Amino acid sequence: MSANQLYQGFCKPEHEQEARERWGDPAVAASNARWQKLTDADRRAHLGEADAINQAFAALLTAGVPASDARTREAVERHRRWVNVSWTPSDAEYVELAKMYTDDPRFAATYDAVAPGLASYIRTAITAHTKFR
Repeated sequence: MSANQLYQGFCKPEHEQEARERWGDPAVAASNARWQKLTDADRRAHLGEADAINQAFAALLTAGVPASDARTREAVERHRRWVNVSWTPSDAEYVELAKMYTDDPRFAATYDAVAPGLASYIRTAITAHTKFR
């Protein structure tokens, strides 16, 4: 499943309520406003970037690079920039998002379809390279 397919579903009203419960009304409103400001081309590019980031992480995983290795830092930074397009989480929130990648079966299935174990790999990489302020 591509990022477009995954994240398309999270724009539905039932997922918005879930996001409001998890992250709060102000965060969801700000994210929606940021998304609405993007052009269609920017939205497509953003979703394409998600696929490219997943492939970068998958290549590292397949090559046997430990998720906590310094070589994964660039992929984590790229992922964080991607997240920041629609939401600027604190370090703790960013790590919580990574936790969702393994704890939420929808995310886990999507990432693990790219490469078995990818959800856990991304979570570990994000956790290892995110410094709490």
